[in-house]
Amino acid sequence: MITVCDQANESCPVVVGAWEPPHRNVPDPSPAMGTEEDQRVVSRDARDAMRARIERELVEGGAG
Repeated sequence: MITVCDQANESCPVVVGAWEPPHRNVPDPSPAMGTEEDQRVVSRDARDAMRARIERELVEGGAG
């Protein structure tokens, strides 16, 4: 489990044990304004940012 927005990080259920889920802040695309296409672009940018970060962390061998 990886939280990607501050709201989820704050309200995510507590995980029992020493492990703490990593948090990767990504700008929330839901308040995007403009046309449907403008909103799609913002959502895709958030998706692409998440993908790039996950791929980079996998290559680097850690979630730090």
